[in-house]
Amino acid sequence: MVCSFNGASTIRDTLNGLRKLDYPDFEVIVVDDGSTDSTPQIISEYRVRLISTENRVSVRRVMPAYKQPLEKWSLSSTMTRYPDIHWLKFLAGCIIDGNYVGVGDRIFRHE
Repeated sequence: MVCSFNGASTIRDTLNGLRKLDYPDFEVIVVDDGSTDSTPQIISEYRVRLISTENRVSVRRVMPAYKQPLEKWSLSSTMTRYPDIHWLKFLAGCIIDGNYVGVGDRIFRHE
C-alpha cells in the first residue's frame, strides 16, 4: 500500500519501481490522499487498486478508508522514489524466518 498526497513528482518512479520487484505474487494498492495535482491521473495509467480519500494527512487516518480485508500481509509505505528490487523478498523473509508482528525497513534508494 502506497499513500500519496500531491506526489506527482515521484509517484511514477514509485509505481515503475514496484513493477520491477522480484517477488512472485503481490498487489499494489495506492491511496490517493486527496491530491490536487496530477497524481490521480498518473496513478490511473497503472494497474493498481486505487483508493481515493479526502486529505487525511497520515497513513493511520487513511487506513480506516480501506475496508476490504487484506491477504496474508500488508506493507505500507510513503516511499518517495522506488524500492530496491528485493524489497518484498527481504521483508517477507524477515516475517517468515522470525517471530515478528511487524517489520520495518530503510532500503529505499533515493536517486
